[in-house]
Amino acid sequence: MVETPYWQIVLTALPLLAFIVNLSFGAFIFKRKRILVNRLFTLLMLAFCWWCVGDFGMRLARTKASAMLMMKFINVATPCIPAIALAFVLALENKVPSRKQIALMVIGSLVFIAMNLTGFLVTGPPEIRNGFEVYMTPTMSVSIYNGYVYFMIYMIAFTSYVIYRLLRFYRTCDNEMVKKRIRYMMLGALITAIVTFITEFLVPLGLFPVSFDTPSLGSLSTIFITSLTYYSVRSR
Repeated sequence: MVETPYWQIVLTALPLLAFIVNLSFGAFIFKRKRILVNRLFTLLMLAFCWWCVGDFGMRLARTKASAMLMMKFINVATPCIPAIALAFVLALENKVPSRKQIALMVIGSLVFIAMNLTGFLVTGPPEIRNGFEVYMTPTMSVSIYNGYVYFMIYMIAFTSYVIYRLLRFYRTCDNEMVKKRIRYMMLGALITAIVTFITEFLVPLGLFPVSFDTPSLGSLSTIFITSLTYYSVRSR
């Protein structure tokens, strides 16, 4: 039996690090004041934790069936993340979501969850070699028949809108302390979005040239938005 390299085990365990960070910050904020912002932050952390658990399970998968099951598990939570983030930003602005925004948050999430559960979101099973070697989202082709392409467009567009709302809030805010906190949040959101965009979308779709198995780092990158947003919420 071939011994698993140490670095490979470390890569496999990375989602657990993100899980601990997200769960810890979410639990701490949940125990603070019972206000909407704190509750939405906790909900966002739980969605991140769900993603981390699925990502960890994906890395331990030894059969294509188990890998596909974990992919479906992951994609129950990920379509909801932009919607929760938008609700969180609106709460920061002390604004009630409009009907269009509510429809966008609910319908968008439900459509891609349904596509995921029925098998239309990710159809190509990941390559399985040995334990600890499933790092990537399965390689897929760019096609109008590929549901993951539409999922990518949805996630990019929705995340961009959330960042736009943060930027607009920043520009209209007169409080320098609040503006400083918003800058931290935008930095965390941008780092997480860029890492996720590359390793979860561009690499699987063959749009980012790499000569090695690029680890799926989306769940790990959530520690950036979690940590910096936690600072902003806690100091509010």
